[in-house]
Amino acid sequence: MKKFSYEKLYRLLDKKGESLTGLFRKGIIKDYPSRMIRAGKGVNIEYIADICRYLKVDIEDVVEIIHEDDPESEATESDKLHYK
Repeated sequence: MKKFSYEKLYRLLDKKGESLTGLFRKGIIKDYPSRMIRAGKGVNIEYIADICRYLKVDIEDVVEIIHEDDPESEATESDKLHYK
C-alpha cells in the first residue's frame, strides 16, 4: 500500500491563508477527495492537478509519496504514526 503525505499542501495552504475546507467551498475540490487527503490516502491525480492549478504550484509542491525507511522523506512524525 502506498502512503502519501500532504504536509506540503497543508503548509502551502496555511501560508496562503487557505484551507481544504475553503477549497471545497470554492468548488476547487470535491468532498470525497478532500476527505481522502485528510486521511493521507491517495486521490486521483486530476484532483491534485485542480488544487495545483488553483494555487499555481507544481504537484511535488503539494504531495509526497512516503517511502518507508527513507530518511529524505519530509513526512512528519505524526504522518508516520498515522500510517502504522
